[in-house]
Amino acid sequence: MLVVLPHTDSCRALNLAGHTAHIRVGSSDARFRPPGSVSAVRLSHSDAGIYRDRTEGRLYMLQLAAGAPATSGR
Repeated sequence: MLVVLPHTDSCRALNLAGHTAHIRVGSSDARFRPPGSVSAVRLSHSDAGIYRDRTEGRLYMLQLAAGAPATSGR
């Protein structure tokens, strides 16, 4: 799955925030191999931009609606 890693404390500490990454989603975490790295990084679902629906237990991620302008948050 292709995601843009959110600006969480964990992603910032690893200099990953805002980067696009192909991740593998597991039942409790997400894994990916950063470019140039020989080992995989494990992130919690929330640090990978993945959330769990509390009602149905399914995983989902937020996406920008088609045609919606991206904002900088300022």
